[in-house]
Amino acid sequence: MSKTFDFKNLSDEDLDYIFKPVQDLFTKFTPRRHQYISLAFGNEVDRLVYAHGIGTGKTLCAIWTMLLWEVKKTLVVCPGSAFEAWERDISGHTNLSYKFLMGSSEVRKEDVKADEDVFIINYEGLKCLFGNLVRKKISEDGTITPGGWKVDYDSLNRFSFDCVVVDEIHRASSFMAKQIEICHELSWRAKKFIGLTGSLVNKRTIDKNLLDLWSVLKVVDLGKTLGNNVHRYRNAYFRKRGFDWELKPGSAKKILSRLENVCIRFDKRECLDLPPVTRVVRKVDMTKSQRDLEKVAIDEISKDGISITNALVKSAKLRQIASGFMYKKGRNEREVIRCKTNKTKELLLLLDEMEGKVIIFFEFVEEGVIIQELLQKHRIRYVRIQGNVKEEDRIANSKLFVENEDIRVMLCMERCAKESWHWAVSHNEIFYTQSYKHLTREQCEGRVDRDGQEEPCLIVDLAVRGSVEEVPLRSRKDEKKAAEEVLNYIKEKGGRIVDS
Repeated sequence: MSKTFDFKNLSDEDLDYIFKPVQDLFTKFTPRRHQYISLAFGNEVDRLVYAHGIGTGKTLCAIWTMLLWEVKKTLVVCPGSAFEAWERDISGHTNLSYKFLMGSSEVRKEDVKADEDVFIINYEGLKCLFGNLVRKKISEDGTITPGGWKVDYDSLNRFSFDCVVVDEIHRASSFMAKQIEICHELSWRAKKFIGLTGSLVNKRTIDKNLLDLWSVLKVVDLGKTLGNNVHRYRNAYFRKRGFDWELKPGSAKKILSRLENVCIRFDKRECLDLPPVTRVVRKVDMTKSQRDLEKVAIDEISKDGISITNALVKSAKLRQIASGFMYKKGRNEREVIRCKTNKTKELLLLLDEMEGKVIIFFEFVEEGVIIQELLQKHRIRYVRIQGNVKEEDRIANSKLFVENEDIRVMLCMERCAKESWHWAVSHNEIFYTQSYKHLTREQCEGRVDRDGQEEPCLIVDLAVRGSVEEVPLRSRKDEKKAAEEVLNYIKEKGGRIVDS
């Protein structure tokens, strides 16, 4: 493949000519233009990354690429939250057979022997199928053999795959993690490899992203693009700054140019004719109990002083108060102090105003409790996805939300629901929490603003007027600016500021 050829320059006539011989692959669904271009790219290589924007149909790109490659046996590694999407796209657009590898190690090792085209497993399940849990041993001479998960090379050699697909491959940024080590071993044994991600490089944290990229590409193409030695890669493009590494001038462009033969990317707005998105901010007044509790919180977080480096972390208590509570460390366990908030009343009004199903995102556990109490009181049926909900129950709850008309609300903890879920059945989102995490926010919005969405989307931020929550509304994309604004807010409220 030419290093200078830009597949995005292919005309519709070019694409018609390329794919005319294989149109029978697309009898159930016609690919969009960006998907055709992606497939043209994929058909020229054996290992690649589809790094398209969130909600652009990457799963389908991978499935059609598998069909073009005519692979006989494929292993898909993905978060459990993506099981539903893979099942929907395989059964809805192909005649491929598939099986989910779930359960105990013995069950998975038996299931993987089945005569299926595609096997789907979650990241955590890799250790059960291709690993052994070894106990710590101390020999008679005092030699210690560490315990923990070890790679089972016999299983890797016994259960071979022509193609390996790793969904959300940005998770491979830690090469030392056992699951990622297994992914590398699987990739090494497979003839074909596909990585999928909507967040390969984030501009706000580009130094860390590009440093971690070596590990991701090591899994994808076994070191062909960025080399086999992480130290050589790091020293070539980065320089030491304190305890961190920062990019040398011009290095980002050099690294990204090296990805051109292994990675293709389309931004969401570049490739989808999506309905418009309307974003609305609904502000409520701060209550007296919130103001009183905020004074207590500022005194508490100011004891050791607040600086530009810890301002965002320290302000967590102030954001909690905006949502109607504050965590306080007790003698034996964390205590919760509740305060009156006008957010809950406004949330009810929003639910009355919105048509159809609604997804509500929150950050803190107690916020989820507050919202659940509200929904139960007003007999609004809901399902939830958060940290204390088992993975199989999350999948079942997602299916209920999509298929059951009586389920009005999906209640989601941001960090648990930001990836892989496909909820185009709803076109409404409410963010009960205002966090500083821009990428997480973008991923959460991608649950509805995505391929398959047919309705205009409404995304509402619920915030307390005159509180610290107004900072992320203005400066979520700029962490440094947000920290400065938080520092000024706390200073105006009488907090003790110190130099970082």
